[in-house]
Amino acid sequence: MQRENAELRKKLERPAEPYTITTSARIYGCGSCGAHIGMEEDVVSKEFCGSTGRAYFVNQVFNVNLGPVHECVFKTGKHVIADLLCAACDASHDQRTVVGWKYLKTGVRSQKYKEGKYVIEEAMLVKLGWGTKE
Repeated sequence: MQRENAELRKKLERPAEPYTITTSARIYGCGSCGAHIGMEEDVVSKEFCGSTGRAYFVNQVFNVNLGPVHECVFKTGKHVIADLLCAACDASHDQRTVVGWKYLKTGVRSQKYKEGKYVIEEAMLVKLGWGTKE
């Protein structure tokens, strides 16, 4: 049983095909290939700013690989982050599409809530299942 669980975990961490969210929810996809990156219901805040402009602070993302870890100094202080790379673009197009970043560590006590969470940049996304609104 443990071996089966370990094998399933490996498949989920590195799926052969991009994970597709099967729900009627509003989905954010990669702007380059359309792979599902996140869901509207996981957005905590739309008041973040990325290198391309407006960005969303989210609890969970899909179909991403972590890029190199590095330190960044934002308005809120120094943070250790890793870029979020679209896994589908990485695998199929041999290109690196950076869709945001993951907060790994922060030295600022008031910013600890960000650790382990993600920021996805609006300009790097497409909206799927949004109907005619937005």
